[in-house]
Amino acid sequence: MLPVVLVCAVALGVVGCAPDDHLLPTPTATSPGPSLPSTPEPPDPNEGVSGGKIDLLCNQLVSDDVIYEWGNGNFAIDSTFAAPAGSLAADAVAEGGLACGWVNLSSGETVSVAVADLGDDALATAKADAAARSTPTTAYGADGFFSFDGSAGHVDVFSGNYWLTAESTWFYQQGDAAPLVNAAIDALP
Repeated sequence: MLPVVLVCAVALGVVGCAPDDHLLPTPTATSPGPSLPSTPEPPDPNEGVSGGKIDLLCNQLVSDDVIYEWGNGNFAIDSTFAAPAGSLAADAVAEGGLACGWVNLSSGETVSVAVADLGDDALATAKADAAARSTPTTAYGADGFFSFDGSAGHVDVFSGNYWLTAESTWFYQQGDAAPLVNAAIDALP
């Protein structure tokens, strides 16, 4: 390495030093500059909590267009969504499913939609549980159930081996969830 020569000047009582640039080595293409540490990419907000047996992203399960139209442009995907313990979405994730959440940009209230591909025994248990806690409805197809507990609406839908569930304080009646639930059912393989 070449020594660096400093050129110093004294003028009007101010002392300053600077390297004499023409004496510094010139970088070449074969001598890489210092590398900066890479920063990890933020997680894709369209990924779900778990993608176990479900090969979809959240914006494929319920498209951005459907959420925008349903929520009047006031809902966005919640990149920090975690299925709350004891929720139907958490049950779907425990079965290897996908859980997605959206947040109301004004109130902070959430909507969750989750789906799991169940085996015969788990599917029968989920259907029995849904029938015990909810009222059958055809708003989402033949095997749909809805309940409102005074603060939030809960949806269970069964299509083939899939169990789809949705929950939100925005679901007061069965039809409130229909655009999201039906879009999610249509997205299933």
